[in-house]
Amino acid sequence: MLVNPKENAPNTNLNLSMQFHREIRFSLRGIKAPKILDYGASRGSSIEETASGLSVGYNPHLTEEELVRYHRYSPWWFTNVYPEDETFDITIASFSLHHTGKTPYESISGLKTNTDRIALAEYDFTKASLDDFNEAFIAGAEQDELFGMFGGDREVCFAYHNKFGVLDYLQALTANGFNYKSGRIGEGTARFKFFLIGEKPQ
Repeated sequence: MLVNPKENAPNTNLNLSMQFHREIRFSLRGIKAPKILDYGASRGSSIEETASGLSVGYNPHLTEEELVRYHRYSPWWFTNVYPEDETFDITIASFSLHHTGKTPYESISGLKTNTDRIALAEYDFTKASLDDFNEAFIAGAEQDELFGMFGGDREVCFAYHNKFGVLDYLQALTANGFNYKSGRIGEGTARFKFFLIGEKPQ
């Protein structure tokens, strides 16, 4: 049975998001104007939540038309080419690494050379059922993904999202040289979501 997100979902997802960005701000304390890479950004929402200095929003799927439109109203720089020659105080990957088609280790390995910290939020449907998935995968962006990428096929979408979980990403962080600093698993509708923040040794 599908759950109506308007009636059941907003608070637990919002709470986890607020906790995520609060922990990001805490990890950047003492840095006057942190440089942030929002990996997979559509409109730089993670940058906006973090209130940074010099920041970049990267999404390989942004069209030239979207780039022009974003640059008209945003103080941040957006690009569809990975800024491999830039260095960042933190890279934020909010529900974007699973779109790379790579393992958690490979995804984080591709980011580690030009960032001091990684803050990632992802799904953990590894022990969930299809019914669990249908009840939880109901946010607006998730429904856009379900119908935009998978044509509304919930079984295929579920199979795509249940390959890796929190332990896989935690192990990938540490294996790539980041110390675990903070993290949380969501509750309620957000119980299949989590965030982790890792930092390179000083």
